[in-house]
Amino acid sequence: MYSTIGGLLGDSHRTSRLGLGNSTRRIVTANIIMLVICLMLAGGISFVNSDGEPLTIYREAVFFKVVRPTTLNYVFKALPARDFGTAFGNYPRPAYVVGAQPSNLCTADSVENSRELDGAIVLVQRGGCSFVSKSLLAQEHGARAVLIYDSEIDNFSAFVDMVDDKSGHAEEVVIPVAFVLGLDGFHLAQGLDDVTDGVIDIVIPLNVTSNPDLLNQQPPWALY
Repeated sequence: MYSTIGGLLGDSHRTSRLGLGNSTRRIVTANIIMLVICLMLAGGISFVNSDGEPLTIYREAVFFKVVRPTTLNYVFKALPARDFGTAFGNYPRPAYVVGAQPSNLCTADSVENSRELDGAIVLVQRGGCSFVSKSLLAQEHGARAVLIYDSEIDNFSAFVDMVDDKSGHAEEVVIPVAFVLGLDGFHLAQGLDDVTDGVIDIVIPLNVTSNPDLLNQQPPWALY
């Protein structure tokens, strides 16, 4: 992203060769910066695929805000799965998140909190099985949506592009599924451990396009 911005600004600086005045060049530069910001809001930012290879995705990111506990009263960003699951619609305000137990949610006979998953947005850790498998298992236990966070806790910038695992079951996922950064997921999971009822209240989705000030409420560890 930073190299992209640099390249675009470099193009604007080269307008001096065309004989444009300083004020005109400043306008061009400002317009380019606004274009980049719009692309970021639309989800057109750098991501990696499941093999860690960089790619750029122009897909609308989903934003949500934690309203309880107040220690996590920030706006978080998630990337919806590319080709399975459904869109995030309007949820009760607030909706609530519970953590899967075990956290990676891979086998039906190992689920320890099936009753709590019913009606919740379920936080699941990446690893152990495919994204589709995790989503289907959460769905079978009544989940309304799934947030899968990276198992790499130090990942605070690279989103993984979740795709069909070619098992033939991806079309069976009929709830929203989105990927959350590892560091964000770590803090959300920690927040679930810290509250007595094991529930985090969130507002999802947020419209940051019409209310860009919400972006100023992202976590202090986030890269803008």
